[in-house]
Amino acid sequence: MSDPAPPDPVPEPEPDPALDPALDPPLDIAFLLIGGQHHFLHGAPVAAALSRRPDVGITAYVNDRADAVALADMLQSLGAGTLAIIELALPDWLVKRLARLDKSGHFKTPRLLWWNRRLKRHDALVCLERTTTQLHRMPGKCPPILHIPHGAGDRAKGFERRLSLFDHVIVAGDKDRARMIEEKLLSPDQISVSGSVKLAGIRRLQAQPPRFFNNNRPIILYNPHFDQSLGSWDIMARALIDRIAADGRYNLIVAPHVRLFEDADAATRRRWTDLVTPDHVHIDLGSELSSDMSYTRAADIYIGDVSSQIYEFLSHPRPAIFLNAHHVAWQEDKNYRMWHFGEVIERIEDIIPALERAPSLHPGYGPVQVEAVRQALGAASLDGEARGADEIAADHIIATIRSKTAL
Repeated sequence: MSDPAPPDPVPEPEPDPALDPALDPPLDIAFLLIGGQHHFLHGAPVAAALSRRPDVGITAYVNDRADAVALADMLQSLGAGTLAIIELALPDWLVKRLARLDKSGHFKTPRLLWWNRRLKRHDALVCLERTTTQLHRMPGKCPPILHIPHGAGDRAKGFERRLSLFDHVIVAGDKDRARMIEEKLLSPDQISVSGSVKLAGIRRLQAQPPRFFNNNRPIILYNPHFDQSLGSWDIMARALIDRIAADGRYNLIVAPHVRLFEDADAATRRRWTDLVTPDHVHIDLGSELSSDMSYTRAADIYIGDVSSQIYEFLSHPRPAIFLNAHHVAWQEDKNYRMWHFGEVIERIEDIIPALERAPSLHPGYGPVQVEAVRQALGAASLDGEARGADEIAADHIIATIRSKTAL
């Protein structure tokens, strides 16, 4: 008796393109990191995550050689795959002319115009600032531009009309998404929530903050904003430093927003750095430590005005004090939402009593801080994350580009 014939093979199911990204053509995505190195941690973790995917090619554009070196080091530490880093170089003759008008050396608009044709060859552009929206007005068809804001603050400037020029925006938390919708800047389907990319990057880097003082005094961080129409630096900074230094019970880190001193001359910088006292007063006018959360993680108490770094500080809730240097009526103003997270003072004479009260007052502010951080940066910023915001943002970018190309 002969053996039975083998059964007909079961046909393999037809692949579903929606479930198999390998069937889609590779994506060519550019990251425009042209706002300065203090922006890098808001976008580089996403570029690194995308570079590890086989169906994506990444090119990162930066302003100059120093930015290229810093970004390459960061991407390597983040475990990035293969990607290109290109300097948006300008001819020397143009740089010399521009330098007369712009001391910062960023020259963002001229760089975009000079490199316009090259940038528009990519399938999509991802940026952390808003000058890039000018590409829409430059010659040639513009690919989709996606935006990851560099911070989750409450100032009106963070919700300006230029947001409506982006094809898609990826925010850290529900707070900013709700406000963008409320102010009719974008439709709900144009805004995704990823969690804090910067916090995800810091966790991937696993870097511990340096020890800034060789003593156990409480560490105070003074972190004023660069916008002096809202900030406290011009009005209160010198008196604050003098009073805390003279009191002697606290260590003080003075770390203003990096833009506050970006155009300052050597003499101006020296007037402030001369106030440094070893193991007592540490002043940083713009190093990478000002933007990599070294100070916000090291401090015990935060003093500030309108900087979005308060949310990064409160990823581990602690006492905070806010300086109302301009005597604004802030209580019902959503641009000062952060001032509900700690005591607000208007007179510099009150700074030492406020520091003395801060630990005992904190239990009353703690629950408010926790909920605010959940809304601003996502629950994972407090609870630890099973999957990073960088990977989630990468998913949103790919989904957005695929949806645009399918139209």
